[in-house]
Amino acid sequence: MSQVGGVGSGGGGGGGNLDTLTGNTGLAVGPDGSNNINIVGAGGVSVSGDPGTNTLTITASFTNFIYQTITGISFSMIAGNGYILTNTSMTTGSLPANGSTIVGDTVRVIGLSGGFTISQSANQQIIIGIDASTTGSGGSISVSMAVRNGLELVCVSNAGGVYIWTTIVAPQGNFTVV
Repeated sequence: MSQVGGVGSGGGGGGGNLDTLTGNTGLAVGPDGSNNINIVGAGGVSVSGDPGTNTLTITASFTNFIYQTITGISFSMIAGNGYILTNTSMTTGSLPANGSTIVGDTVRVIGLSGGFTISQSANQQIIIGIDASTTGSGGSISVSMAVRNGLELVCVSNAGGVYIWTTIVAPQGNFTVV
């Protein structure tokens, strides 16, 4: 998107696109009537400015999911990653830490042979359909005897310091929500 003198043009963003925003001196562009522009971004977006040239650069660098094969019985999740579980025993994955999570972060889990549990830390909750886990470290979701069952969770809120993860795609398998 390019904006000159308050008129925007151009297509939508995408991975690796570089967008430029320019304006006329003295033109009120900010919500408070100043020349300030407030930018709220998400993971994968970086913003840099050069006051000497009055240039603001916004760079989006989105990548595909990274999938890891998990052979053990426990692992810690990282946002933007998918996990393929191959252990025939119950495997436990811990949600990403609250301090490293922003709204929109996503994790995926696929159990190929054993069941799995997704555990929570303090101030975390998982919602599947109408079922919600207990908020905090006592809550979890699990599927036992799962063969080729999967789940995608997205952090949809961190309001009030509670990080809520929910499914955006119907999970495969019969999940127990605690």
